[in-house]
Amino acid sequence: MTKIAILDSKKQKVFDAPPRLKKEDRGRYFTLTNELKQRLFNGLRSPINQLGFILQLGYFRASGQFYGPDQFYKRDINHVARTLKMATVDIAQYNESTRKHHRKLILIQSGWRFPSSEDDNNLNSQAKWYIEQQLSPKKVLQTLVEFCWHHHIVIPSYSKFSDIITRHYNEYEDSLLLTLKKTLTIEDKARLDSWFYAPDTKAYNRPPITELRSINQSVSPGDIQKNVATFNSIKSAYDGFDGVMGLVS
Repeated sequence: MTKIAILDSKKQKVFDAPPRLKKEDRGRYFTLTNELKQRLFNGLRSPINQLGFILQLGYFRASGQFYGPDQFYKRDINHVARTLKMATVDIAQYNESTRKHHRKLILIQSGWRFPSSEDDNNLNSQAKWYIEQQLSPKKVLQTLVEFCWHHHIVIPSYSKFSDIITRHYNEYEDSLLLTLKKTLTIEDKARLDSWFYAPDTKAYNRPPITELRSINQSVSPGDIQKNVATFNSIKSAYDGFDGVMGLVS
């Protein structure tokens, strides 16, 4: 199944990467409250674990997502290291088991959670509904991200969102095609074909649909009459499929 290109490749990478924080943002996102210090941070003995915890917390506050240490930005690492008075930093020492433990602590403290099977079902239901309302793929993606923020669900990867949206767009398209197959008569199909095929085989003749690509903005009587004739032609064609349109809209 070919995925729908919701975002271009550059924006896909940005979606799955930590947010690029400004100087003033670092002070806000990477600062611990007294409650966090007492409940969580003071129990972290290793400086590298303290550093990793603050970085994960800050990125999570800013984006609702977690990232691997290979994605942490050098400026953010240096900023947190200075606040902890660490002379040297080897972020590779922040191991996976510790990272996972810290994520659990952060989620418990914040009241968030990783997506459950029920959450996945809800995301699929949301995507299906918005697609049936004929929202664009990008708009559907935005609404799903907002849904996660509102319900305190860790934001999934772009790939997961893309899978969900692509699947439901394909299902919706298949259902529309099936409806048309069952509903359109032979006469309906012939009328549709007449819009997309030239009236004869001469090369200079174009399908009628090509005449609708632009509207002549001239105010001369002849051009106005031509635009009116085009409008009436479209209206007549649309009215002829009124019953079908009601089933697929």
